[in-house]
Amino acid sequence: MSLPQFVLAAQDAIREPGAKYYFWSGNGKLKTAITDWQEKLQDVFALAKIENGRAHRFRGTFACELLLASVPIERVSKLLAHGFGHVRSDGAGHEKQVGNGNRSRVRGYV
Repeated sequence: MSLPQFVLAAQDAIREPGAKYYFWSGNGKLKTAITDWQEKLQDVFALAKIENGRAHRFRGTFACELLLASVPIERVSKLLAHGFGHVRSDGAGHEKQVGNGNRSRVRGYV
């Protein structure tokens, strides 16, 4: 999935010269970098008063928004890096992220 040009330009503006990654220096353990970002996101969730906020919610929200935009489930599966046949067809786990008005629309896709 391609990012909009303005997002790429903003990321390039903050990336250290010669850096391979946008959000990690490449030094140290990847697990440490992941933990650091999870802690930063917890602070953001707390400031936004989002209970039980987890980074994985972004994945679920992304999936639901794609389905609501009529993106075929096979495409959503690819974007989420699922193997075909590993798609959850029951929508479990993501329904809470969809407002009541849209829940039936999402169920129609899954």
